Amino acid sequence: MFIRNDTEYAAKKAQSHIQRKYNNIKNKITTTEQVIKYSTTKSSLSGNIYFIKCPDIAKVPSADWLTKELMRYRKN
Repeated sequence: MFIRNDTEYAAKKAQSHIQRKYNNIKNKITTTEQVIKYSTTKSSLSGNIYFIKCPDIAKVPSADWLTKELMRYRKN
């Protein structure tokens, strides 16, 4: 689950939201780390941090989860 402003969203809804944010900044960024930092970590309006909640695991800040997954992907 993707948690934004204390509301849980399924993957498809989360992807749509992040895609809209990415489309607004894609001409200003050059790395995956910048995508994570500027479009997937917090609300541009409220400033609230986004979270990821996986089954049987406590929610974690999306920046931490995405960065960990990126590092895991790059190792393979």
